[in-house]
Amino acid sequence: MDLPTQRERQRRNAHGFNFNSFHFDSDEADPSRALVNRRFPPMVGAPSGQDASLETSREQHAASSSLPQRDPAASIQEAYPTVQTFLNAKSRNDITVHFEMEVGEDLDSWLEEFSRLKRLGHFHAAEQYFDDNLRDLSSILPVAIEYADMLVEQGAYKRLRQFMSSHKALLNSVERADRGCSEAKKFQVLYRANLLLIDAFAAMHSAAKLGEAYGKVRLIEQDMRSILKQSQEPDASLDSSEIQVIRYALRILSKIEKETDLVPESQFNYWSNWGHLYRPLLAASQVSDARDLIMASIEAEGAPNTWKIMFQMDIHSPQAFNRLLGDWNMAHYDESTYLAILDILVSVIGDLCSFSVTLPEREHLITSERCLLYAHSVAICLKENSPELMKSRPYLRWVLAKSELERKLNPSEMNLHGHLSAFPGLVIWMNTLPIYVPIKSENPLWHPGEHEQASTSPDELLEAAVGTACELGDYTTEIACLTELICCSSGALDVLGERFNRIRHLQLNSQGNILGYQQTCLTRYLTTTSGQARRDLVAEIKELKGFKTGDYSLSEWCTLVIEDALCFSLGDIVDKSPAVLDEGFSTYLPQYIKDQIIHRRLEKTYGLHLNHDKANSNGPRWSNGRNLSPEPLLAYSRRASSAARRASYERMRHRGPGESSTIASLSEDDQTNASVIGLSPSDRRSSSPLRRIPTRRSTVESASDSP
Repeated sequence: MDLPTQRERQRRNAHGFNFNSFHFDSDEADPSRALVNRRFPPMVGAPSGQDASLETSREQHAASSSLPQRDPAASIQEAYPTVQTFLNAKSRNDITVHFEMEVGEDLDSWLEEFSRLKRLGHFHAAEQYFDDNLRDLSSILPVAIEYADMLVEQGAYKRLRQFMSSHKALLNSVERADRGCSEAKKFQVLYRANLLLIDAFAAMHSAAKLGEAYGKVRLIEQDMRSILKQSQEPDASLDSSEIQVIRYALRILSKIEKETDLVPESQFNYWSNWGHLYRPLLAASQVSDARDLIMASIEAEGAPNTWKIMFQMDIHSPQAFNRLLGDWNMAHYDESTYLAILDILVSVIGDLCSFSVTLPEREHLITSERCLLYAHSVAICLKENSPELMKSRPYLRWVLAKSELERKLNPSEMNLHGHLSAFPGLVIWMNTLPIYVPIKSENPLWHPGEHEQASTSPDELLEAAVGTACELGDYTTEIACLTELICCSSGALDVLGERFNRIRHLQLNSQGNILGYQQTCLTRYLTTTSGQARRDLVAEIKELKGFKTGDYSLSEWCTLVIEDALCFSLGDIVDKSPAVLDEGFSTYLPQYIKDQIIHRRLEKTYGLHLNHDKANSNGPRWSNGRNLSPEPLLAYSRRASSAARRASYERMRHRGPGESSTIASLSEDDQTNASVIGLSPSDRRSSSPLRRIPTRRSTVESASDSP
């Protein structure tokens, strides 16, 4: 055999050709007329409509079974019929063969990328990605949930309500959960619960429907209890849908509790006692789900209680944040892990240094300052390893938290608080901005503090953050940065008014956030320096009455009192019903507000009749002790894999070589005051000098015994 022929045969054999499977017709002069075996799925018939030179026969399949097989792997296809066709190069007739095969959309990868854009805060990009890949699939429950959650994170409540109105069938397509329901039905119930709670959360902001939202949480609790009664195994295999149900329930209840006294303690006891889920999330490396659970707990219970629930630690202890960082092994740079940890640390800072009714305690500010050091290390590592992440929500939130904490640690910040506290009315701090509730018609007016000059002023950094948030389509962060700019402002009232107008435009036109718009109007009472400004504010308040739903909320009470004061100063007569103010608000004002009113002896001044027996706190509920012991692990069980199961659409963090899938809790001996970012727990030494460990381009400062 010559060399070219040998190479040709080797080439054919390499591509699966077996010369023994080709049988030439001895009567055919043209050797190109060969019998070729081709296999087709059962539903596809042999080609038809050909002339006599193209013979096809299914009956020859039995005879061909005795022929040597071309490839061992072909044995798996023996169930399929063989179509045998004579190919003749001289024939002008063509053969058309139709194949039918199952083709599915790559839904998981699309949802994963969409979720990544959402968590980065790239909402314009996420919307475009959804339109290009997922819009036609929005009737699928997991797709609808991810999109609705994105709109909540963006703060686009108007668009969310429109989306939910066009997908009402999704909310009514699933029956209620009951004992003994199938695994598939349980996940359908969880999907429905997600959408119901997301819709309720949007309704609270777009229509101030607090009572309706609370009713949906009560409804979902019954389903959750029915599902969990079937749990038997102690180890949990967690689905993101379950975490999101808990997350939204906590967010709704915390928002309602800050506005009304509707929520009993037992309701929080059920939804808050899920700290035992943290360890299974850690073992499964579900860092984004762990972030959602911790941040929702911080919002509902406060950071100190959350640390006791999740980590069984005092948040004010020097080692409090080492536990969190050590759990997620920050030695190995991972984008999703670093972003999630930065989000958690920033949430802790925001919670500890918030004003609410009273000033934050000094201990809280000190802990916030220590937390900021850890957050700074994480943010710098993100900046050096992934510079593009400077344009992300977690990074912008860190800039915002840094500015807010530095302002509150500055003695000049107390100027505004001290100025307002010199007046007899109640001062309520909502979303960083104060609301002054006058006892008659007095108005302290806005009195910003003086700030020291620096090489880069807070205004410049925050203005840049505002521009980036606007570019990303992040309404919530843009408003938060504008709010901080107002608090940092020491300029003229016209600059202040311009920033207030921008916030109002975003809340009313872009977000559809009526509750936030109402609170902004109430803060603007402090900026009404002229009769025309007061008349304009009264007109805006009257427009808001069209959204009133009958809930006796704190914002509604403040609105009525401030409207009364404005009209009195303008000489107008106000038609109000003292009975409504007494019976409704005396009962449903939040307890921490009632406590302040009683403490300052303003009950009669505001026309309220309060129950003095319940006056026992100086702040929100979460400042007091609570039953923090979590429910037993038997309350949660591992669920078998199911096609209906909604995956956690996050990028799983990558572990280093030899890294265990389950990270044990750090012992007290392993905990140090040094940063544990960029260093694995096994390498940490309390007496080690600081150094930089090269992870990609750079990591943050860490402790190690290596030089």
